[in-house]
Amino acid sequence: MKKKNCNNDDEAALALDMAGDMATKLDAILAKLSKLDSIEATLNAVSNKLAKVESEESKLKEDVRNTETKVEQMDGGLKWINDEVQQVQVKIKELDLAKEELHTKHLYAEAYSRRENLTFFGLEERGSSTDTKEDTRGILFDFIENTLGIEIGWVNLYRENQDQLLHVSFDSKTERSC
Repeated sequence: MKKKNCNNDDEAALALDMAGDMATKLDAILAKLSKLDSIEATLNAVSNKLAKVESEESKLKEDVRNTETKVEQMDGGLKWINDEVQQVQVKIKELDLAKEELHTKHLYAEAYSRRENLTFFGLEERGSSTDTKEDTRGILFDFIENTLGIEIGWVNLYRENQDQLLHVSFDSKTERSC
């Protein structure tokens, strides 16, 4: 029996040693599980932050799409405005050419008027209204025929704004040629 007791004691001691080893191993496992819980909590926090970042990324992508759409609309508007400005610039060039053409025509008309008309200064009106025209006409005819030596037939004569400015227009070019 002693042998049996000894065996039992050995077995019990062995079981106790094993139980002690198991307790140590269980404590190590529990410590690691505690660390795993901590890692899991950290992982969950990271996962939550990642979800927020992905959500913000999604919002930013939507904002980028909206911005790109607005930029495309603005580009379309700018192209339209540029086309309008270009058309206006073409119209301005056309109007400038027309203005220059009218200015040239005006200068030609003015030069023609100067060729066909004479302007005299300093002839005062004298006498009554019926005598004035005849008196001025006579003085002018006398000056043109006798002083200038130009033979004239009919002359249109008028004063401008009751000034001493007198315009004379001839009926034909031959009347004025010297």
